[in-house]
Amino acid sequence: MTIKAEDFILKQGIKMEDIDYQQAEELVRQIKIFELISQQCYTVFDYYKNEFYYITEGTDFFSPKFHLGNQSYNLLIDNFDEEDLVLMQSIQKRAFQFLQNQNEIERTKFIFSVIVRMNCNGKKVDTNYRVKPQLLDKKGNIWLSLAVLAKAEVFTKPQVINIETKELHLYKPLKVDDLIKHTKQEVQILQYMSNGLSEEKICSKLKIKSPTYKRHRRNIYNKLGADTKLSAINRAFIFGMIK
Repeated sequence: MTIKAEDFILKQGIKMEDIDYQQAEELVRQIKIFELISQQCYTVFDYYKNEFYYITEGTDFFSPKFHLGNQSYNLLIDNFDEEDLVLMQSIQKRAFQFLQNQNEIERTKFIFSVIVRMNCNGKKVDTNYRVKPQLLDKKGNIWLSLAVLAKAEVFTKPQVINIETKELHLYKPLKVDDLIKHTKQEVQILQYMSNGLSEEKICSKLKIKSPTYKRHRRNIYNKLGADTKLSAINRAFIFGMIK
């Protein structure tokens, strides 16, 4: 399955007369203040033009070959792995459907969060990708969204948070046609890893030695197409292998 830029486009029918780019400029002005005290990358996406309206410069999240200005979804295509693009598209569809079921007043109160891998300067980096609908058009369509990218240090499940009530929603696992088969012990190791247990404690619980654990872990990574513990746990949860 190949993800294309047009696969991300939301069909909302936004019209120029229903938006005000002075609001967009004010949003960017506020973001630039946060950038001075943050090590994170901020992006603002314009669903009227289907382009990035703003991207933080001087971070190592996006490939240096890009001139950081208005970019379409091709920016994501060129900086994320194929499997993560499939995940992001699925999350976007679910998020859009979720927001369509909220009234207009509520639509900008939610943050959608997922861990994905980015190709940062030739290296794959586990990244926490948090998106918030920021501005609506006059008809209540999502016009601008604000995304914050930060290097992920610990595993967090794909989730939706209401910033006012702190109510938490978790995404159900994705349905995949050809689910990779894992042994019972591999699944146990993944579950223990997601619970934060160390190699020593996992070996003790399963009554195995370190070389055996490392062999299982290597098999897990290969089957999931992961190269870090965090990305392996993330994919295992997304595919419904662990809870």
